[in-house]
Amino acid sequence: MNKLALIAGGLALGSTVTAQEKPNIILILADDLGFSDLGCFGGEIETPVLDHLAAQGIRMTQMYNSARSCPSRANLLTGLYPHQTGLGHMTGSHAKEAKGYAGFRSNSDNVTIAEVLKEAGYFTAMAGKWHLGMHGEEKWPLQRGFERFYGILAGACSYLRPSGGRGLTLDNTKLPEPEAPYYTTDAFTETALPPLLVIRGITGFCDDTTLVEELFLLSIGICAPAPWLPARHKKDSINIVTRAVKLFKYLFFICYNYYVVYTCFITAIV
Repeated sequence: MNKLALIAGGLALGSTVTAQEKPNIILILADDLGFSDLGCFGGEIETPVLDHLAAQGIRMTQMYNSARSCPSRANLLTGLYPHQTGLGHMTGSHAKEAKGYAGFRSNSDNVTIAEVLKEAGYFTAMAGKWHLGMHGEEKWPLQRGFERFYGILAGACSYLRPSGGRGLTLDNTKLPEPEAPYYTTDAFTETALPPLLVIRGITGFCDDTTLVEELFLLSIGICAPAPWLPARHKKDSINIVTRAVKLFKYLFFICYNYYVVYTCFITAIV
């Protein structure tokens, strides 16, 4: 079987390969995950699997990203600066904007790694968050080099019940709201795993056991840990914030008046 090159958030590279070998490639991009959140970089959260990958591979000591979601995705999939891809700001079609801000451009001058590797004989699949264009199928993953896709086209969704304009898509087909219990990270990961574990009888993108002998590119876009509040919880959270602000104001009022009284008392004694 071919060796595996794995890049997790651009931070860790697993099982190194020589220039003569063609590796299988897994790209993992997690929203809003700082490098210091990982255990291998001193984070407080236990991340044993990623720590193991880092120990067996390479930890980058200096790297850069584009700070935000879709420009970073454009970086990762094309190898270009986001302005060169048309995503100097955010997704969408902005014909009146300068070329660097007009939206993710076509593959005439903006080729994705999936388009290149597909032509080279790789099986290409993606699970998770796309966020490189959703208005018009020509901007969807299957039209940009991926043979299979399961996830969301939008920039965010409810982790528990993705629906509507921020709902799920399978290949080029929009899906209904999933039944509970559902959690995006689990669903995306379980869908993406079969290219690696299909020999164990797990099904997902492909149930062909010969796949384990093929070259593949697998891209996984995890929405977490980016904060996203399901709509049904927003009202409760707003009420909590409102109460917290009121409590802070009340405590500040008490402390301020205590300070004034104390100052006046000390002044009177002196």
